Amino acid sequence: MVGENFKEVAFHADKAVLVEFYAPWCGHCKKLAPEYEKVGEHFGGRDDVVVAKLDATENDTPEDISGFPTLVFYAKGAGEKGERYEGARTADGIIKFLEDKAPASAGGDADAGEPATEEPAAEETAGEETAGEEAAGEGHDEL
Repeated sequence: MVGENFKEVAFHADKAVLVEFYAPWCGHCKKLAPEYEKVGEHFGGRDDVVVAKLDATENDTPEDISGFPTLVFYAKGAGEKGERYEGARTADGIIKFLEDKAPASAGGDADAGEPATEEPAAEETAGEETAGEEAAGEGHDEL
């Protein structure tokens, strides 16, 4: 996911969407990465759920992101209203949250298929490490 397709993906009327807003230099984001990948794998068989990532240092979005990683859930048909995920930064915690928010329909298989995680576009570059890495720890989610 990139800024250009953010609204198209996140505000999709027929899909529940979870977006991780991250910074490439962020240690907490790097720690979350394997857990978030498991979430994508878990929901890979669900056409109605999207698990996406967006480099918030390289892309503009309507969300006010002040700490990394920030996870925001966009419910089907909810328009531009997102809900911040404040739970455990584990695959199990995030999966439970998504299953509660977007239960599988009858006959749906939440464990089949390829990962639904959308990776950043190749043209995106890793953010520069600046005075930022130490300062970035302030007000950020602990894993």
